[in-house]
Amino acid sequence: WDVVEHGYSARKTMLILQLWMTSVEFVMLGAGLLVGYLTVQSGAMTVGAVTGAMLMLIRLRGPLMGLMRVLDTIQSGYASLARIAGVVVNPPQPTKPAGAPPKEGHVEVHDVSFSYGQGWAVEDVSLSIDPGKTVAVVGASGAGKTTVAALLAGLRVPDSGTVKVDGVEVTSLSDSERVARLAMVSQEVHVFSGTLREDLSLAQPEATDDEMIAVLDRVNADWFHQLADGLDTVVGAQGLQLEPVAAQQLALARVMLLNPRVVVMDEATAEAGSQGAQSLQDAAEELAKDRAALVVAHRLDQASRADEILVMDNGRVVERGTHAQLLEFDGRYQQLWTAWQRGRQ
Repeated sequence: WDVVEHGYSARKTMLILQLWMTSVEFVMLGAGLLVGYLTVQSGAMTVGAVTGAMLMLIRLRGPLMGLMRVLDTIQSGYASLARIAGVVVNPPQPTKPAGAPPKEGHVEVHDVSFSYGQGWAVEDVSLSIDPGKTVAVVGASGAGKTTVAALLAGLRVPDSGTVKVDGVEVTSLSDSERVARLAMVSQEVHVFSGTLREDLSLAQPEATDDEMIAVLDRVNADWFHQLADGLDTVVGAQGLQLEPVAAQQLALARVMLLNPRVVVMDEATAEAGSQGAQSLQDAAEELAKDRAALVVAHRLDQASRADEILVMDNGRVVERGTHAQLLEFDGRYQQLWTAWQRGRQ
């Protein structure tokens, strides 16, 4: 609501300035016409000279409006500078190493509850994932799936309960300890402006060209081999604009280079569409191999391949089991699966 009020105040200020500009322009032109009439009547100026003077007055509007736009830009720049200065002056304090054991990828979520301020977003959620196993989370929008993913990734701190990776609380891991163990791929990925090599090396600066090409092949990025410049191809805002499927494959390739023991995929294949769905699904399964994987599944055929499925509703886990077990149970998952199959047909 504060954003709405500030936005309304800004628009109102611009409207008032615009009205003042229009009023001043009206008075200025009216005065110019009156003075011009009197000077022409007295013979002090010709009609042509008065017309030229009036045209000059009219042209004053452009620079004045330009000044208003510059002031608006200066204010936006000042706000941006304040944010940058705030980060520089008061940077986030690094977390001290927690003394975590060698990375293996054991995940334990025990009785976790979390609230955004009004009611529980997730309540009493428990799950465990061993290395090489995949757990899928399904449910309607607002069921709490993404919140569970954020809690496991350490992006949120639970109000109660524990989230542990290799026996250590996720939120107590240092940056280096967390990066070595855990990575998250969301539905919204970013292609950084630069060469493909630079984009991939963000995950592993020491990676060789052969290693980069190998991970691109593992995520089915066939489009890479059609690039004339290969890894030197400039992508992002200043270069080649990658299609959504290609951008998602690039994000998955970066995670493979990072080589964490736990991966969290929050609807990482949701933007694939019908043409790229299978390609991205295969890439996601390749990424999950030999790792503990939590998958927030948008496509139920992706969930059906998981070792365990959690069905969430209103922040709680209402069903859990394999795909076959849940279909036999004839509950919420069976309803979702039937609706999914009907939609595909």
